[in-house]
Amino acid sequence: ADERRLRQVLLNIGSNAIKYNRPAGVVRWTVDCAIATGRARLSVEDSGSGLAPAQLDRLFQPFERLGKETSTIEGTGLGLIIARSLTTAMGGSLQIVSHAGVGTRVLVDLPLVRQATLAVGPEPVGSKAVASATAPTSAAPGLRVLYVEDNRINAILFEQAIGLRNGIELRLAEDGADALDQVRSWRPDVLVLDAHLPGMNGFELLQALRDEAGLTDVPAFMCSADAMPDDMQRAADAGFAGYWAKPINIAKIMSDLDHLCAEGP
Repeated sequence: ADERRLRQVLLNIGSNAIKYNRPAGVVRWTVDCAIATGRARLSVEDSGSGLAPAQLDRLFQPFERLGKETSTIEGTGLGLIIARSLTTAMGGSLQIVSHAGVGTRVLVDLPLVRQATLAVGPEPVGSKAVASATAPTSAAPGLRVLYVEDNRINAILFEQAIGLRNGIELRLAEDGADALDQVRSWRPDVLVLDAHLPGMNGFELLQALRDEAGLTDVPAFMCSADAMPDDMQRAADAGFAGYWAKPINIAKIMSDLDHLCAEGP
């Protein structure tokens, strides 16, 4: 797997298992490699208070569909959403099994690839396997991205995901006025705009940004939970180069950024 992403996944789920455990509780880590199926399973199990079914149903609910009053779940929910997104980007999956009063178990499944057999001798029985690196290569150095998002938790999620890649400078703006102020002293290479912003919406902001020096042809992406075909077509008609549906798909975002880097200035 991508070492940096896998480390972030394990840190997120491990810290949750410790933070939300009971006093003198136990955290159990296990790793199982199934060569026949080509999968590896990492399991982190705690002896904490666990989660009720209703809490499990809400755990991966897109943040913007939760009211701001639910931002107290940031400590656990945000970390798990990032962990699941990163795991998916590496070709894997993340599941949670939890029972109130019993504890929680997080299961991370990742693909395996056999290590190359060395010429000096036969492959030993039970040889180790490593996960395939399905993550795209790092983006070109100096790629500047401006993300305009008024929801703090959405912004943190995006920032954490982008921050795992080298060569990307990300700046955040809370609304159109903030974005316009920033671009007058700093020119982004990519614009990412939420559809629903206070003041001017994402469509209005794009037109305002196009009037700024040097931003006429800068690629812009709409980032929104409004992901119906009509919404995407409206964004395309307005001049957006792409549409990133929420909850964000890290693999899709990185693929689009890599494509822009390959095209060059």
